[in-house]
Amino acid sequence: MKKQLTTLVGSSLVIAGSLSLSTTGAKAANLTSSVLEDFSSWNTSGQACDAVGSGMTAYTDCIGAFSTKSTANDVLGDGRGSLFDALGTGVFGGITNWAFGGKQDAGAKTSGATVDYGFQWTENKEGSGIWSLTKAAENLYADVVISLKTATSWSAYYIQKGTALSDFQNLLWNTSGVELAGNKKNGKALSHASIFFANIETKTPVVTKPVVNPTPVVTEPVVNPTPVATEPVVNEPVVNTAPITFISEPMDGVEVPTNPEPVGPVDIPEPSMMLGLGAIGYLMGFYRRKKNKG
Repeated sequence: MKKQLTTLVGSSLVIAGSLSLSTTGAKAANLTSSVLEDFSSWNTSGQACDAVGSGMTAYTDCIGAFSTKSTANDVLGDGRGSLFDALGTGVFGGITNWAFGGKQDAGAKTSGATVDYGFQWTENKEGSGIWSLTKAAENLYADVVISLKTATSWSAYYIQKGTALSDFQNLLWNTSGVELAGNKKNGKALSHASIFFANIETKTPVVTKPVVNPTPVVTEPVVNPTPVATEPVVNEPVVNTAPITFISEPMDGVEVPTNPEPVGPVDIPEPSMMLGLGAIGYLMGFYRRKKNKG
């Protein structure tokens, strides 16, 4: 069964990778059945590993839940135990080259890891919490199996390789697919969790080359065309039309004025002559006035 990989950051869920979602447990049940064929003494606990809202928030397949009364502990301090025996059969994807990544009890540090990527988990409330890989380098990929164990049961969850382990931060887990608490509403408290890795590889990061701008288009300067010589406009002289001829014959009832004869030139006397005439006039006037008085 494939589910969606999510991470919890603060109070929000952030997508950290993608696996197809399925709400049925048919494949997980078949895996559990195949394990029981090889380990006939194992008994299930009555809780399905793929119960709604169960297990890891990112897993491809799961097996369980198994009762520890028949399997003993799932994982010992050095990685050996019932789960390691099952993994050796290729129960998950036919993979058998699993390396132990550590076991962490509640309130304790991870121990026994042969491949240590800083696996750790915390429980926020009974039966649920978060887990992380705090030392995984970037571009490091691997198949992963995590086992969740409560007081008397355990289930194992397989996460297929496809997401960089450095992105496995603050992922959700719960034990609803392992063993229910007395209220039957949530999973029991987690006793310990263990992790295994297989097919570990470092992928060469894809280097994106910068986009090279194509050769710029050279725009040729606009060349003004050779000016066309224009002939000067020659203004033709205005030729006066024929002079207006006045009608010499009078119109009926209209008198045509006759031009007067030109006045001949007037002779202006010389200044000395004018003075003499003036003197003569003055004397004659004086004589008349005297005669009139006498």
